[in-house]
Amino acid sequence: MSSKSMIPKYVEKLLERRSKLAENLISVILELDDYCERIGIDMCDDSAVIGTNPIILSEPDVAYDRTKLAIEKALKENRAKRDKERECCEI
Repeated sequence: MSSKSMIPKYVEKLLERRSKLAENLISVILELDDYCERIGIDMCDDSAVIGTNPIILSEPDVAYDRTKLAIEKALKENRAKRDKERECCEI
């Protein structure tokens, strides 16, 4: 025996949509976090807006900018480190 849900169909669709968006967000967060870890970003640094930082949802533009800056900084530091290592080897 099945009972009919009292929840309106459009609300049910909203719940399903929210669930799917959350699953997609988790997947993106894991992939981005993995990349950030590999390039040496401190995963505990709140200014980088990594992981499940609430700013991702409340201020997505701020989260984007701050994460992008953290990535650029790490890549620049990595490049400088490689250049310095090359200089040492060339001497």
